[in-house]
Amino acid sequence: MNDRIDWKLIEKIHEQCGDKVIIHLIGNSDTLGEYLTTLIEKHERIIYHGPMREEQLLEFSKQCDLAIMPHLHDNHSNYMNPLKLHMYAAIKMPCISTQVPGVTQKSPYLKVCKNHDEFIAQLNALISKPLPGFFRFELGKHKSQKNYLKLVKTIAAL
Repeated sequence: MNDRIDWKLIEKIHEQCGDKVIIHLIGNSDTLGEYLTTLIEKHERIIYHGPMREEQLLEFSKQCDLAIMPHLHDNHSNYMNPLKLHMYAAIKMPCISTQVPGVTQKSPYLKVCKNHDEFIAQLNALISKPLPGFFRFELGKHKSQKNYLKLVKTIAAL
């Protein structure tokens, strides 16, 4: 995740979609440190799970209604190969992505957005109707996941 994610968009999603959305962040966050800790402590509906192997991510995604890929368009994204989008399409999971190189509108399950407003509008459109998802997470049930950052800090201090 680190610098590739549009963190302003993540916060906008949280603010503008209210209690209709729980954001699950999965991936490496080496350079985020205090920012990520503050973000997940400040926002109850943003949950960080840490890195996951592909098999774990596939299993986890069965519990989600949709996926988002809010990446920034920068020097890193110019060389990115968005394999996750192919995975989401393969499992027929709706996905919303920012417009970055390598992302094309080839899947009927993918919506590519040019700006924050379009991204939020697409997200609101998707969550306003029944999704082919499995079930929604319940708040409180996964709060222990927030301890991941504390665990990493504890291990790093050893």
